[in-house]
Amino acid sequence: MTGGTGRARRSPGTSTQAPEDNVKLVWPKTTFGLAIICLGLAVAGLLAPLPNQNRSAWVSKLLDAGHVPLFALVTVCFWRMVGRRIWLAFSLSVVLAVVAEVGQTFSGRSGELLDGVRGLLGALMAVLWLPLRPRSVAWRRIAAGLAMTCALAAWPLWDCGPILLDAFRAYRSYPVLSDFQSPGEPLRWFTDGAHLERVAAVEQGEGWAGRLDVSPRQGGNGAILFPIVQDWSGYRRLACTFSFSGEPLRILISVRDGRKVRPPLRRFDLEREYVAGRHRVVIDLQDLAAGQQFAPLDLTRIQSLHIVATQLTEPRTLYLHKIELE
Repeated sequence: MTGGTGRARRSPGTSTQAPEDNVKLVWPKTTFGLAIICLGLAVAGLLAPLPNQNRSAWVSKLLDAGHVPLFALVTVCFWRMVGRRIWLAFSLSVVLAVVAEVGQTFSGRSGELLDGVRGLLGALMAVLWLPLRPRSVAWRRIAAGLAMTCALAAWPLWDCGPILLDAFRAYRSYPVLSDFQSPGEPLRWFTDGAHLERVAAVEQGEGWAGRLDVSPRQGGNGAILFPIVQDWSGYRRLACTFSFSGEPLRILISVRDGRKVRPPLRRFDLEREYVAGRHRVVIDLQDLAAGQQFAPLDLTRIQSLHIVATQLTEPRTLYLHKIELE
């Protein structure tokens, strides 16, 4: 006879694991798989070539700053994959940050040492927080972790903050593409063999202008504006106002959408000689979209506006006053 305190017999096909035990077994496998997927996506994003539309300064800086949270996530993924060994995960993240920057040179992107430093900062942030458990750690340690996180994020935020702020101002001032009323407007431009700075233009009856100093060089020197808003399809004209003094100056104005142009078609380049003084050049965007004389321009994805001084024999100065859509 079996005593009352004896254990009840179970049939051979009956599971002895409680439902919560099954959850504990499945959840680690799920997180391990998610870590592998996230790590694969991160590597693909680091090495994938970027489209031409991402050449704007604010997009480039935003992608640079994104290395910090990205490598914090990468460190967490490695931490889960290597058995929660924090410093091994940190080392693997730093190695990946360096290898990714080297690999970008072979995928059509430009690898930068500073991006590797941003990855290092992101890995350090993960190292700060991974050992902490909110239920068992003192609030002082959490506060210290927050303070150190802010310190690590200070340089990336300072580096990208001015450009992102100017991008927001440019978005609000659209359809004015540039009038140099904002201190950060030179950051929207890329100079090719020239120097651009914001200067007072009281004598022209305006608050500010962009002073573009160019020097003789084969092909000409100038500046390239990467517009914040790339969809110009709602406007009919592009107006560029500039001025200079001295001898006549030959200036080329070009609008591009980033697409390759195959012969016999050619891209739009408006090159003329101007006498000293103030000029307002108006370009019909609808004609460019129709492609009557040049390759058709896609007004919904404008990539850049080029202003170049050509056939120079001596250094010259050109003042850019206002560039707007009408």
